[in-house]
Amino acid sequence: MASSIASAFIATLWGVALANLVYLPIGDKLRRRHEEEIRLLNIILEGVVSIQSGENPRIIKTKLLSFIEPENRKVR
Repeated sequence: MASSIASAFIATLWGVALANLVYLPIGDKLRRRHEEEIRLLNIILEGVVSIQSGENPRIIKTKLLSFIEPENRKVR
């Protein structure tokens, strides 16, 4: 009985260690990548809808740049 309890405790420690050191950081990284992809797809969708509705290209440029953080904008 004692060896079964000890092996269950060791398995629990391994599970906690792997979760905190491996799986949670991977999950956070995947979540950030997913949010970035959704943000980029929304920018693309807004641009396509604006082009389809016949808006002025300068207005479209301004609208799409508003989705990007000011420090990441490279205006040409």
